[in-house]
Amino acid sequence: MSIHRQIAEAMSNGKLVEMAPVGGGPQLRRVIAIPDVVSELYGRFAWSAEEKAEMAGCVSKLEEFMVGRIFFVSMQPFNKPRKIDLALTSPPEWGIFAIRVYERRPQFRLFGAFADKDCFILLCVRNREALLHYDDGVEDAHDLWVRLFSIRPPMMRKTIHDLASRCRQAV
Repeated sequence: MSIHRQIAEAMSNGKLVEMAPVGGGPQLRRVIAIPDVVSELYGRFAWSAEEKAEMAGCVSKLEEFMVGRIFFVSMQPFNKPRKIDLALTSPPEWGIFAIRVYERRPQFRLFGAFADKDCFILLCVRNREALLHYDDGVEDAHDLWVRLFSIRPPMMRKTIHDLASRCRQAV
């Protein structure tokens, strides 16, 4: 079964939800997420005003990604510049990326993987400072991918240009 059929099946079963920019308009990249992540991002849990503001930063970054703002990307898990928007995590063979929300405190990481070019599956959101081990977020995302798509690995390429449009690869 193709990845597109698996995504469609997961969406029809309520295991995945397609996200769209709140402001509408053209969307260059698709973001498809676990329903709990969508609830977390949009504050459907009983949160304080401070926590909702923190999630607003994550939503803003995701919307920038969806509408095609240029993202700076590192394909090197261990040696990357600080101000990177999207980074491949370790182990790289898992194909898990982190959209990095670093503009405010606390920082967040939105973990997911590419199912196809410009199609990002958002699997979990983690407060960077609250992670005891950074790998925990990566492992959670990998486990969720395996539960959704069985043995089919995420799409991996040598350059980000094969995965997402309008990205600049950091060197």
